[in-house]
Amino acid sequence: MKKNEKRTSSIKREDVETLAVGIVIFALFLMLVYSFLQSGTFSQNSPQTNQSYPQSNQSFEKEKHYCTPASRNAEVCTMEYRPVCGWFNQSIKCFRYPCAATYSNPCFACADEKVEYWTEGECPK
Repeated sequence: MKKNEKRTSSIKREDVETLAVGIVIFALFLMLVYSFLQSGTFSQNSPQTNQSYPQSNQSFEKEKHYCTPASRNAEVCTMEYRPVCGWFNQSIKCFRYPCAATYSNPCFACADEKVEYWTEGECPK
C-alpha cells in the first residue's frame, strides 16, 4: 500500500444497522420467552379438569388448619400480620395452582366463606 492511499472498510453502514436490528429482535425474543416461563403459562395445571398439581419445589405438605364455626363467626379480627394461605373450598373452580389466596392472619382467612382451611405462610406462587 502506498503512502497516500486510504484504506477503505469492507463493512458498510447498512450491514451494521442490519446487525443491530437483528440483535434487538433476538433480545426481545429472549425477554418474551423468559416472561412466559416466569408467568407460569407452561405450568402443569389442567384447565379442562380444574385440577391443580403442586409444583416440584413443594416436596412437603404444610399442616392444614380447618376453619371452625367459631372461627368463622368471629366478630372482630386483630390487625396482627401473620400471613397464611387460605385454601378455597370445592365451590370455587380454579384454573391454575394454587386455588387459594394469602390473608394477613388466620382470622381474616376463616372470615371468608370461600376458605375451607389455611396453612402457615403466604400462598405458593
